[in-house]
Amino acid sequence: MKTKVNRFITALLVMAMFFALTGCSGTPADDTNEPGTQGASTGEEIVSSKDTMTVAIDREPQSMDPTATNISITCTIVSQIFDTLLDFDPDMNIIPSLAESYEQIDDVTYKFNLRKGVKFHNGEELKASDVVFSLKRANEKPVSRAYTQEIDMEGFETPDDYTVIIRTKEPYAAFYQSLCVSRLSIVNEKATLEAENDVNSNPVGTGPFKFASWTAGDNVTIERNDDYWGETAKLKQVVFRIITEQSSRVVEIESGGVDAALVLPAVDYERLEDNEDIDLELYTSHYVRYIAFNTTQDSLADKRVRQALNYATDIDTIRDVLYTEKGAQKATTPVPPGIEGRHEDLAQYDYNPEKAKELLKEAGYDNDLEISFTYLGNTTNTLMGEMLQEQWKDVGVILTLNPLESGALTENANNMRQEVMPVRSAYSIGEAGEGLMKLFHSSNHGPGGSRVNYTNPRVDELLETAKVTMDENERNEMYREVQEIVHDEALMIYLCYEYTSVALGSKVRGFNPIPTERIDYSTIYFVE
Repeated sequence: MKTKVNRFITALLVMAMFFALTGCSGTPADDTNEPGTQGASTGEEIVSSKDTMTVAIDREPQSMDPTATNISITCTIVSQIFDTLLDFDPDMNIIPSLAESYEQIDDVTYKFNLRKGVKFHNGEELKASDVVFSLKRANEKPVSRAYTQEIDMEGFETPDDYTVIIRTKEPYAAFYQSLCVSRLSIVNEKATLEAENDVNSNPVGTGPFKFASWTAGDNVTIERNDDYWGETAKLKQVVFRIITEQSSRVVEIESGGVDAALVLPAVDYERLEDNEDIDLELYTSHYVRYIAFNTTQDSLADKRVRQALNYATDIDTIRDVLYTEKGAQKATTPVPPGIEGRHEDLAQYDYNPEKAKELLKEAGYDNDLEISFTYLGNTTNTLMGEMLQEQWKDVGVILTLNPLESGALTENANNMRQEVMPVRSAYSIGEAGEGLMKLFHSSNHGPGGSRVNYTNPRVDELLETAKVTMDENERNEMYREVQEIVHDEALMIYLCYEYTSVALGSKVRGFNPIPTERIDYSTIYFVE
């Protein structure tokens, strides 16, 4: 196997990588090649007639409704079906999408000029009314509200069918970035109302692919939209096969049962290196992986207990065993490297079982604390739980393991019933405030939000002030203070900034991910 490490991993290690991310997965597609064109040349390579791609994914998607999910793979599938007003390029620059041009009129007013002739998958033309309907609808949904709460829902204007005026309640530093997230995808008003607001069963977007089918527990299939407003997808069909066990995804890509496999265990990287038929893509992303303490649950409401569990955890061993040195970088704050406002100098919780015992005893627990570890059932998470069991047993904590499938896990966490759980959170717009708000603001408890469910008036004040502060330096100082507070509060155990891995068949070309892990399958094709 040829391991292709994104050239910006080096930049990651010096804390400056995310906004320079590019894919490096072989020769890019020749834009002159139309979908289905066979035998066309891209340099020395010949485009294959193969036009269906099978991708192994790690879990059942939550929904086909873009407002209903923040799970990475679900967002990726949804983003093939729907478009947003604006988008990110692979370097995280903001680029036009359904809005072909836009301008800021004053501190809180923005004008968007829509592309004309854009068709939804049901044949309806995109209109300004669809945009207003979509944003108002998103504001009613817990998962997407984090990106609409700064929009004045009474301030929309539609001077004509192709012009939308959007106002924010206050100046908002990350407004354009927020319009790029898949949760604010534009849905068709007519189709949504006809489906009684059930976008999940009738996902009608404007994207490069159309929804074809969803067989629960098996696969989701999308097919090319030949009437797409932009460059037409090179693949005719993409089949996302649901394979929850990590080792099984590895076996499938090795055997040629799939053309790509996502979310691979780092322990298998070396195993894959001997396979010349596979290219392994490793690239940096805007994610932090951690163990979250639900502060609304009994003993975990006590800061001393949370600090004790940090001291009781040999993080370096867990990271090295589960993610390997090649697969992840040590995490020291909730904000990933390369994002402005990240705190670089937080004193870390070292592995110190004796200190953990002292804090637990001070909190009233002397070898009698029982806690449950709730997680998505797979090999990596189970091994993590077993390692935590052994380490925490040394300080008198009994940890019970509670593996769940994806839907049950989400339902459990949305209702704040979990105690301790491993989490992987995204900074979806590459901005510190957006991620910190989702993780630590008191408005984001429960559905689709924080898994620590923390309330602190000072943190709320800092985050609310920062998002309307246009001076970048002042804003970043507030973000750093938030990190100092939540670090001292020990709301989580930082595990790592994990490199994203995707295994591709060696004949796949056009793979060009962005740091949010959203893969654009419309650019992918095969060569002979």
